[in-house]
Amino acid sequence: MKITYFNEFDPQSDYMETTITLDNKEIELDLNCEEVIGSTDWIDEYEKYIVQLERIKKDILQYINNDFIEEGLTKEWITFHLEEIDEEYIDTLLKNTEQFLTKEEQALSLLKLRRIGLYPEYEGYAIWDFVLDDEVSDEILTLQTDINGNILNIAWES
Repeated sequence: MKITYFNEFDPQSDYMETTITLDNKEIELDLNCEEVIGSTDWIDEYEKYIVQLERIKKDILQYINNDFIEEGLTKEWITFHLEEIDEEYIDTLLKNTEQFLTKEEQALSLLKLRRIGLYPEYEGYAIWDFVLDDEVSDEILTLQTDINGNILNIAWES
């Protein structure tokens, strides 16, 4: 059976992963089917969500930016990185960013989407994982959305 991004989908499988391109960047996409093993009833919802990835990503990035401006968890997460990562390494990371921005804003501009995890039949349908730099930090800024792409929450994980 074929579904978008998974050419060889097996309804008896509880987990599948692949790499996709979104906004000209490669990211991991995983499908966690523990709750729907043996069923294909959820596939229409999956397809409706998948075709909206670019819009949902845009909404999430706007949410992250607003959270940063309002000094929410995003601001705390960025500040943590600037304080904990070697200053020389941070300066190397930031050298290609807009220099008129504050250091925190420069770091925010480097945020990368690393993974989208999809969980059919869960209220928190998708988890979007963002990182600053995989090389020096395992701290992840995660956003959870429902089946319609509405943001449910933001969290800091490692």
